[in-house]
Amino acid sequence: MLKLGVTSTVYGRERTVAEAARLARETGFHGVQLSMAFADAAFYPYRPDLDLGTLTPELRQSIRGAYTDLGLEVFCVSAYTDLAQPYGDARAAAIEYMKALIRVTKDLGANAVITEAGTRGFEAFERCVEGFREVIEVAEAEGVYVCVEPSYRQAVPNSYTAAGLIEAVGSEYLKVLLDPANILCYDAVDRMFEVLGAHIIYAHAKDCVVDEKGDPRFPSAGEGMVPYHRFVELLLEHEVPALIVEYANMDNIGRVHGFLTSILADVLGS
Repeated sequence: MLKLGVTSTVYGRERTVAEAARLARETGFHGVQLSMAFADAAFYPYRPDLDLGTLTPELRQSIRGAYTDLGLEVFCVSAYTDLAQPYGDARAAAIEYMKALIRVTKDLGANAVITEAGTRGFEAFERCVEGFREVIEVAEAEGVYVCVEPSYRQAVPNSYTAAGLIEAVGSEYLKVLLDPANILCYDAVDRMFEVLGAHIIYAHAKDCVVDEKGDPRFPSAGEGMVPYHRFVELLLEHEVPALIVEYANMDNIGRVHGFLTSILADVLGS
């Protein structure tokens, strides 16, 4: 059964962990992608001076419990960093941050971290492969998946490049979080699953509108060109466990949840 989740930042970054968990439960979601940008636990987004040493075992248990005590799952943890950036201290610090986050992911109740591939540019894909190889060593040791999220402006801009990354890294712990809106300007939804279906373990729900120049913008799910009926069919067919809402806010999250619930009911009933 496909579960509906939400990124914790949808409810605002001024909320405490407990407040964000309560709102996710009240909206009707089954779980969260944990982006730790809370008033009382600020460990996201990544920045060079971020110290994960203060994310103590007690705090990790408290964050996890805020959700699980309400019957919510923590599906995955946001760890977005640029693994394709040029060599140097900034790259090394970003990689060490991701390694540290992987080591505490299970304590937070999740089985995966989610990251971008990183910026495009000369030899960016090669650096991206090297970066993923570094963090995958820790992921394999910890039994935690690392999910790359392909995006049209990054070093992994489409389905085929994502498949190439997975082949080059060569680990069963490198998976995909599929956000069709990110690559709809390059790939049809069916092609995404034809190429990546075996590697997708999570998915995002937002939308995409492409202008006459081919440039996309990203409204909330149900407000653009993503063929959600077909997308949900393919998620169910490939037994992807969770579809996670992002690019929504307090004003429209109820509508987005209702839209996705309706699509899921329609697909299951057809």
